[in-house]
Formats: sequence, C-alpha cells, structure tokens
Amino acid sequence: MTYATMWTYPWDVLDEGAEEVIGFLREEVGLDAISLTPAYHTYDQLRLHRAGPRLYSSYEDAVYFQPDLSRYRDTVLKPLISPVARERDPLEIISRLCKRRGLGLTLWTIGTHNHLLASRHPECALQGAFGDPYPGALCLANPQVREYIRALSVELCNRYEVDCIEYESLYYLGWGMFRNHAKVGVELGPVGRLLLSLCFCPHCRGRAGDAGVDAGALQAQVRGQLEEVFAGGSLSGDLEGYVAADPLLSAYLRVRAAVVTEVVKELRGLLQTRISFLYMGDYYYNGTDQDAIESVVDQVEILCYGSDVAQAAAAAKAQRGRMRSPEKLLAGLSGFHPVADEKTLREVIGAVHGAGVRRFSYYNYGMIPRRHFPWIREALDEVRRHD
Repeated sequence: MTYATMWTYPWDVLDEGAEEVIGFLREEVGLDAISLTPAYHTYDQLRLHRAGPRLYSSYEDAVYFQPDLSRYRDTVLKPLISPVARERDPLEIISRLCKRRGLGLTLWTIGTHNHLLASRHPECALQGAFGDPYPGALCLANPQVREYIRALSVELCNRYEVDCIEYESLYYLGWGMFRNHAKVGVELGPVGRLLLSLCFCPHCRGRAGDAGVDAGALQAQVRGQLEEVFAGGSLSGDLEGYVAADPLLSAYLRVRAAVVTEVVKELRGLLQTRISFLYMGDYYYNGTDQDAIESVVDQVEILCYGSDVAQAAAAAKAQRGRMRSPEKLLAGLSGFHPVADEKTLREVIGAVHGAGVRRFSYYNYGMIPRRHFPWIREALDEVRRHD
C-alpha cells in the first residue's frame, strides 16, 4: 500500500495558516502524513507561496518547540529555542491539528549537524587529524552529544503524539559540512576527503583503543598522507581499494561504524515510536553500516531527487536489492526544480514505485510551487491505483 508524506517546515505551516495548510495537505494533496522538523540547522529559504517577505533565514541552529530544559541537565549541550517558538509551541499546535484532520506526523530531526552547539562547545565537535574542531559537526562518540540526542528524542516522542521519529545526520558528518563557504586550493579527491573526515577526538581515540586499534599511529599516518595531498593533489586509487589495502584505517572505520550503530540501538531501546534513518552518506565518510542499522530501525530512506527517471529507478532497485527487508525503504522525491513538469513528476514516482518502493516523501512544502501540488496528487493517485 502506497504511503506518502512531505518534508515540512513549521514556520511555513504557521505563517500560511496551520489549519489551512494541514487541511490542504491532507485533503487536496492526499498525503498520509507530514514530516515536520522540530530541530533544524541554519538555512536561507526562498518561500514560494507566502504573502509578504519571501526570504526567510535562520542564522543559528535551533529547535521549533518549547523544550523542558531540565531534561538536558546531564549534558553541556542545551537547545536554542527559535524565535518562532518563544511565544507559542509550533509542535503542539501542528500535532493537535494533524490528529484532528487524520494526518500522520513524523518528526524530521537533525542529529549531529549543529553549527551552534559545535562552535559553543568545540570539545564536543568532530576533531580532524591536525587537531581542528570542525564547526558544523558534533561527534557521536562524545557522551555529551549522545546524551543531548537521547534527551531531545525522548522529549519529542513522550510529549507529542507522533507516528515516527526520522533522523537526519545521526552519523559522523563528512568533510565540508561547514557553516561558511569552504576555501580549498587543492583537489582533495575521494581519499583526501575521507582522511579529512576522520575524527580523532579523545572519545574516538578511546573507543579505538578499547578495540585494540592504535589511533595515535593512524592519526600520524593520516597527517602524513594529507600533507602529500596538500603538496601534490589527490591521492590515486579508488576509495574502496585504498581502505581495503590499509588494515589500520579499515579497523578504525569499523570502530566508527560501531559507534553509529550503538547510538541507533540506544534510541531504539528508549523510544516507543517508529524510527526512520535517512541515508545521506555512506560507510566510508559517515560510518553507516546499513545491514546493522536496518536490523534495528523500522524504516530507512534514500534520496531519489532529480528528473532522471532511469537513475531514480536504478537507485531504488539497487537499494532494495541489497536490503534484507526491502519493505522498509522510503524514497525521497523532489517536488520542484529540476522536476519542472507534470509528466516528469509522474514518471519519476512511477518508476520508483515500479522498482518496488511503496513509501515516499516529497521535498519540501514551502519550496514547492503551487502549481505542482495537483501534479503530486495525480501522481500519488496513479501509483495507488496500481497497488
């Protein structure tokens, strides 16, 4: 049975009229649920169908509900409340309306991608091979970070009526996830980017030591390899082969993946709601062991954005082909540019549906042109007729 949701920002719902937006998405677009973000990173958004000013910006990572700060007493990391949520609780308003209108609610929650907390608490940030704390990336091996994510997750699932909590960036962030424009004067290549993505904070080094992996030796090795990249450009060889040929690096990556899986298992043990895990990276850069993660969560997600029908179908087919439980797969689809016409939008979801996927999420309510919503409704109706 086809199931459809749409990634949605709370500020768009409130500013356009929560009652009207929720009713529109349920009745006119035909969604089963919305995927609403209660915690988000910085952004600049061009809002396509709001009256008044159209550029909306947040210069700090924030939460879009009114948290009970006593829940975060065991961590130095404290959520910043967005101005949107200081006078009212958007999540309480929207969750109540969703229940009334029969629209499911998923909470699309950002994990380690937090510039504000990583910059305020560099001891909690990912730390590169040269000792630099990375400004946009919290480290999952750090107990303070894990406690923050636990507290946030438990509060969201216990206080509000939700069907699912959906995690984005619940893993190690790769090189380049910064707040500012990155200035890099050399071609790093896939190997260079991996080496710069590795975290050598005390907690990662400690986890490696517990597993019998010499993190100090690897850090010195990585520094030397990066100096080669800085002097002469990217290192040769494909990434998979490069890692396979280096037992020390391979072992360190296994430790890192074990950290990610452990966090997911901890959350599974704490939460009564469904858990969805969004893949936006891979094992090498982000530490996502897909087999291990899929054995724990209720749903995993891949992005099939764009207008290339064959590419979207191939991605869905390949992902389902390697999964032990392919029914857990959700495909993220784009509701706007470069999907610029009704035919393409219909063909993309039709091809992914034909590859066996029955769960979909469109990106993103406030960024989709008004004329596209009827197209989405027609596309959903068409694939539902094939169920």
